[in-house]
Amino acid sequence: MQIEFSQIGGVAYLPALQKPVVIDVDALSPDAGDELKRLIEAARFFELPSTVGAPKKGAADYQHDVVTVEDNRRRHTVKILIPSEDVALRELVQAIRKHAKATRMARNTSSGPAAGKPRK
Repeated sequence: MQIEFSQIGGVAYLPALQKPVVIDVDALSPDAGDELKRLIEAARFFELPSTVGAPKKGAADYQHDVVTVEDNRRRHTVKILIPSEDVALRELVQAIRKHAKATRMARNTSSGPAAGKPRK
């Protein structure tokens, strides 16, 4: 199973957050992978509409998280207005954000031109 995650919108333009991160759930520890799978089921992710939540009339600078989950049989993408009112979906997004952050940090420390070297 793979999860693709990105964030769009908000007050500030942060290109690093808009760049999608792919989380290979099967490569995580068994506990972490099982937890993500449980949260996907609890949120009924594959039953959600393609867009969850709508900004209030006149609202500006709102943020969305875009989550795509793909397993062997299916693929589904949901654009979620933050904060989500759905508790199960909010818990799923929080867990995905945690793993996305760890993936970004690992990618930044291992792939930069000065990876492993202190900055001057």
